[in-house]
This record gives sequence, structure tokens and C-alpha cells, in this order.
Amino acid sequence: MPLIYITGPTASGKSTVCNKLRELGYETYDTDKGGIRYWLNEKTGEPIKAFKKGEIHDKFWMNQHRLGLPKSWLEKLKADSAGKVVFICGTSPIDHTDTGLYDKIIVLSIDEETLISRVKTRTDNNYGKNPRQLDKAVKWRQSTIDRYKQVGAYEIDSNLPVDKIVSKILSLTKVPEI
Repeated sequence: MPLIYITGPTASGKSTVCNKLRELGYETYDTDKGGIRYWLNEKTGEPIKAFKKGEIHDKFWMNQHRLGLPKSWLEKLKADSAGKVVFICGTSPIDHTDTGLYDKIIVLSIDEETLISRVKTRTDNNYGKNPRQLDKAVKWRQSTIDRYKQVGAYEIDSNLPVDKIVSKILSLTKVPEI
């Protein structure tokens, strides 16, 4: 079963693409929803607790933990979903892209101007509304794209209409349209 990871910087359209794929009948998981991301122990990689928006931790705790996708959950998802494609949409510091777990990785690229515009005008996500968060999103934009390209991700311009992005994803992953 193909496990496809769709990732990219803030405001690159990951959730929008995920919703469109779900509407088309594909099994999708948006890592911003449903308690999928966990705080992981930096040394063991094991989940500590589900990520909760607005949760605050001190520097000592943050130096020992990273936000991520539990590898065991991804492995179980892949094993249990024989015969169908599954899309994981999101981004996390620990996402196991270096393990060969994903059959394909797709990075949605976005230019700085579009990122800023999308963050300022979106109504379904508050991340980046805080000026400090927006500065970080702008700063990490290119390094996020480069990080995924270094592990062999296919790059798709997120300025394209969502239907064209989804069509490219399905073509790249050789998944037939439902």
C-alpha cells in the first residue's frame, strides 16, 4: 500500500490538498487535526502526549522533546491499509522522512509573498497571526522546502489551483483517480 507524505512550509496548502483528496474518496490524515502529532522524547523517539494547541512548556522540557509523528503509528497505518493509498498531510520536526517509510514524499513549495498573504487572510488556522510566528514561518520557508527535496521529495508549486495540484500528486504517485 502506498503511504504518501504531502508536506511543505506554513500556508503552502497541505490541509486544502488533504481536504480535496478526502472529498475524492482517498484515505487522508491531516497532522494538524485529530491528535496525530505527539510530543516525542528526543532520545527515545517515543510519544509522550498528544500535542495541544496553546500548550506552553519551559526551555528545559523543550530541549528534551520534539513535535512529531509516532513512527509506530505510521508503520501500523501502512501495514493495516493493504491495497489502498493513504495520504499523510502536514509537517513536523520529526516525521521519519529519512527512514524510507513513505513510498513518495511531495513538498508543496510557496514563495514568501504568497506565504505572508495566505497567513494574513486565512480564517481556518491562526498559526502565523502572531508576528513572531509569521517571522519564523518566513524564515523557515526555504529551508523546509530544501529539507524535503534533499530526501527526494517531488516539488509542486502551491500557487497552482488545488485541482491541478491534486492531479499532479495522483500522477506522481501513479494512483488512479477514484
